[in-house]
Amino acid sequence: MSPHQTDRHHFERQIVHARPIFILLALLAMLEQPPTREAHRSASFLIAYLIVALLVTQLERLLRERAWHLPLACDLLALGFFMYISPSTVPVWFPYMFLCYAAGIRWGLELTLPLAGALSLILVLLTAVKGEIQWMRVVSWLGLTTGTFAGGAGLAFLGDRNRRFASQIEIFSRISATMQVDQGLAESLRLFLEELATTFSAEEALLLYRDTDLDDMDATICWNSLSGPGSGFGWDRRDGRAIKNLPRLPGPAQQS
Repeated sequence: MSPHQTDRHHFERQIVHARPIFILLALLAMLEQPPTREAHRSASFLIAYLIVALLVTQLERLLRERAWHLPLACDLLALGFFMYISPSTVPVWFPYMFLCYAAGIRWGLELTLPLAGALSLILVLLTAVKGEIQWMRVVSWLGLTTGTFAGGAGLAFLGDRNRRFASQIEIFSRISATMQVDQGLAESLRLFLEELATTFSAEEALLLYRDTDLDDMDATICWNSLSGPGSGFGWDRRDGRAIKNLPRLPGPAQQS
């Protein structure tokens, strides 16, 4: 398994193990509520959700070679239903935080932040409808909305940082794979530039080569082709004028 695949597998393992932990915390918070019909129904749902999460943990371990993972849409639907049936806001915060963290890893911060904002607003509106917040207490209403969103955004940011870290490791791994000694310097540089152009969605890449003889000439040369003598452009660093007759590509860069 390559290093970047190992990193991605590690982050997916964080998601699959964090799911039952957050559900268990929500269940413990629900058990602290007064014994009402709504509380019993919510606790039963969380127990079923916890069992499913534990089964998913084992299922993803068995299907590790196929890289199967439970879609976050399932967790989003479960959160929406739990928000509707829960008699209290506190137990809902835990699956909400988990969803923000997992979405930050899989979807990125740009998509997770609007989702966290919408869910926090819906959560506070449901809390107000259920009577836990008086409509006249606007300050408390806004404070709860801001705090809920800040918690979700913080976990989404943490998940997004993990996703970006895995992407950076993947880029470095692909670039390092192009540097093969047996292929020669010219071919390795060509593959290196192609990989850079593909990674950054550029049409082509340029090679900057520093040579001591050119430094003595106070010239800057850029080659964008390694075929034959090479082609590119350059300028005089003293006055900024373009160099019409470029020197030949240095010998070490032409070796294959």
